[in-house]
Amino acid sequence: MRAALSRGFWIALITVGFMSFVGLLSALAIDPPHNASFGVRCNSCHTIHNAPGGSLTRDASNANLCLSCHTSGGLANAVPFTDSMQASPGVGGTSHAWNATMPTLSDPSNAYGLRNTNDLSNVALKAKLQNYNNVITCSVCHNQHSQRKEPWDPYSSSTYTAGETKDRHFQRIDDQYNQMCEDCHYYRAMSYSQASDPSLANGTTIFSHPIGEIFNAQGYDSTAPLDANGVAQTDPQGNNRYAGDVDGNPANNMVLDNSADGTSNPGKVRCLSCHRIHYVDSNSLTNSTDIK
Repeated sequence: MRAALSRGFWIALITVGFMSFVGLLSALAIDPPHNASFGVRCNSCHTIHNAPGGSLTRDASNANLCLSCHTSGGLANAVPFTDSMQASPGVGGTSHAWNATMPTLSDPSNAYGLRNTNDLSNVALKAKLQNYNNVITCSVCHNQHSQRKEPWDPYSSSTYTAGETKDRHFQRIDDQYNQMCEDCHYYRAMSYSQASDPSLANGTTIFSHPIGEIFNAQGYDSTAPLDANGVAQTDPQGNNRYAGDVDGNPANNMVLDNSADGTSNPGKVRCLSCHRIHYVDSNSLTNSTDIK
């Protein structure tokens, strides 16, 4: 009798534990399109037993797991990726790399202005990189469960509603001022004063175009430059971001930040004013509205 009760107790405990785990995963995977309303469920990415990957994932490689859906013919075929898309700057490719390793030392001579993972400022970003052995992969930059964090994209929703908002790019951290870019590419995040400081011309520092500066603050440019087609940029959203123009090609516009770090001075140049993360062809004359 006691053995039967004991066995029943353990079965009940295991069942409760399992249901709690499933419930936890369900609670985490709440934001579309990574939820059941788009055909994505916990077991689309996770498996309870004999999981080859961390976090009980179905693939040992985070990137391979993501690409299993984000592929032509896959569940996320509208946003496909292939390994060949990874950029080799100055050579080719259309997407930020997802299998690159952070440098072992923080050094201003680093080719991409990167610093070591341990020197990053953002705790969440640092923890994810450490979790993936300092390799930049999909889930380092993206939180596949949540759309809460604010993206750079001026076409994304400006507010967030759990379980409903679906267009904020699953940011790992807020990036409306390119915080993610600047934290990793630390030595590229130069102000005007740094970029014009002759004492930094030491043979080690690699200079970059100033960011975090308001147009024409130094008197070298116009307040609103023409786009690549020579058409005046407009501001359809009324926030000084130049998100669209009269030729119908917002992809060739320079997008500025919405507000200077929360102050009332919008219109600063940031990394993503000139760069894109995915689906980039480095040709400003082509017509694309994707600015992820």
